[in-house]
Amino acid sequence: RVFARTAMLGWLSRSTLVVCVVRVSSVCLTLSMTPLVARDESYALNCITTGKDECYKIFKTSFFNDCTRFLRTIQQVPNVAVTDLFWAPTEEGWGPFVAKLMADKEAISQPLA
Repeated sequence: RVFARTAMLGWLSRSTLVVCVVRVSSVCLTLSMTPLVARDESYALNCITTGKDECYKIFKTSFFNDCTRFLRTIQQVPNVAVTDLFWAPTEEGWGPFVAKLMADKEAISQPLA
């Protein structure tokens, strides 16, 4: 284990890790709720056992409101890629988006110190 960790640390120290932050252009409560409404009872928060109104209230107050506040913050960060593919994820949509990111990675990437 020690050797594996040392080898991994050595590999990381010789490599450059580049992070690309991707955000949505806006948040929509209705679109955000869609996957939640589709959840079955295997999820802790679902509309079947909690009821749609209570589920909506919990989701809005404990998740959505924080996301809205965070979006205002992340919109101020330079070099952040923007897409609304989170709301309608398709292979056809993500493929060109990722290809564009890879082509323009120097402009949008943020090296970690």
